[in-house]
Amino acid sequence: MSFQSSVLNFFLKKFVKNTKPSPDEYSFQDMRDLMNDSFEMGEKNFIEKLIIKSTFANRRSSIKSTETVLDGIRTLKITRDDSQKEKCILYFHGGGYIAGSPETHLNLLKEIYNNSKITIYAIDYSLSPENKFPLALNEAVRSYTALRDLGYHANNIIIGGDSAGGNLSLVCTLKLQENNQELPSKLFFTLSMDRFNCFGQKYRVKFD
Repeated sequence: MSFQSSVLNFFLKKFVKNTKPSPDEYSFQDMRDLMNDSFEMGEKNFIEKLIIKSTFANRRSSIKSTETVLDGIRTLKITRDDSQKEKCILYFHGGGYIAGSPETHLNLLKEIYNNSKITIYAIDYSLSPENKFPLALNEAVRSYTALRDLGYHANNIIIGGDSAGGNLSLVCTLKLQENNQELPSKLFFTLSMDRFNCFGQKYRVKFD
């Protein structure tokens, strides 16, 4: 589960009672609807509306987001005129491999850009259960190769993601290594689905 979903989980358990089952029992469609702000859970109170809006609603920003394609994969490009032109970030969104999209993580992506000044390409990789392994992994590898074809050098590409996207960042890099492809310069991720005993720890990523 991604960071955004984890935050929602906490507040839904605390403030939403007797309207839906426990968040742990939501179906993949419930999770998709939740992340897309169309979740049906009865009459929403002020707290519920505030949580969903602050987590997923697109905030106004001078950072631009435009739709593009990387080797046939729909991709959201996040950038601004002050970007470091030679560098880019390939980002994989979280959502447990069953939910989410670049759009549901747009606020997070803009925050990453704001701190890095590096153009971000966030791919809309195929989700389960409609699509089977290793389709999402193959799309991740293809998107990296497509960035190389656009002229980005491997030492100027950073791969990152949250939750399932963090996991996809790792396995994508391992697949690139297995394929004897030149590896990205850096990885960054939050691993709420992988844990690794890091609960409560704070990690910072420095972009050079």
